[in-house]
Amino acid sequence: MPVYNKEKLATLIAQLSQCGEMRKVPLIRAAMADLVSVVMLAAGPNRVPDALLKQDRRPLVVLTGAEMPPAPPPDLFPQAEELVRWAGAMVVLGLDGQAEHYAAAVQTALAKRRLLMIETNAKRQGEWMELRDSAAPELPVLNIRTSPSSQPDPQASAPAGTVLQ
Repeated sequence: MPVYNKEKLATLIAQLSQCGEMRKVPLIRAAMADLVSVVMLAAGPNRVPDALLKQDRRPLVVLTGAEMPPAPPPDLFPQAEELVRWAGAMVVLGLDGQAEHYAAAVQTALAKRRLLMIETNAKRQGEWMELRDSAAPELPVLNIRTSPSSQPDPQASAPAGTVLQ
């Protein structure tokens, strides 16, 4: 559910800074400034409540995935198709997102009011795009992919049995 406690958000930014993980900071700062609400949705039986999806107070960003291996496919989100139809726009990050991607997501949310943002890996990215094509083919999407000349997606290339901490 959305975190409205600005002190907790400030603590989260400080913790991310200590870890060198500043990429989501533009999104968190926008939530602190009450520009957007953000819901982080993990795979599994979790759902975004209908009342929250229908709220109109401020733009809503539903952030799915978790950038941690293994990147869950759309079918592990029971609400995936509904969220694609709900969204005013969609961002699919098929690589480790950068701060500018999250800043662009904030701007998109402000313009479209309902943003579905998928954190995934290159292997799963096509599955999310197929879901978008079948559920809402007219939905504007920013599909951020690695280029063929770039390094392989680290999430997709970790050897079997690798433990990431």
